[in-house]
Amino acid sequence: MCIRDRLQSAIEDAMVDTSYTIAGESARYSLKYKVLEFDGGSRIARIATMGFSDSAKAKLRVKAALFDGRDMVGAWEVDSWVKGGLMGGTEEKLFERAAKEITGHLKGNF
Repeated sequence: MCIRDRLQSAIEDAMVDTSYTIAGESARYSLKYKVLEFDGGSRIARIATMGFSDSAKAKLRVKAALFDGRDMVGAWEVDSWVKGGLMGGTEEKLFERAAKEITGHLKGNF
């Protein structure tokens, strides 16, 4: 699965915690995003160094914008990363964190 699809899936899962619903072409708002940077790092190195090695860190940087028709209502940049942990921090967790921050902006938490 490509990076954009993985992020899309994580956002859809995170939308369950919002009052927003995923709709088709007739939706009042549309969320657009672009992956600016993705580095999966090395999970093996994250496990081996217990998260102390910055070079093993997985990073994801996304530019997101909310549109009301053709007008932009808001825009923000999301930086997500995983550095370690018992299982070395998974890429799945990386996308979940980015999606949680994006939906947090939609809810007005950031």
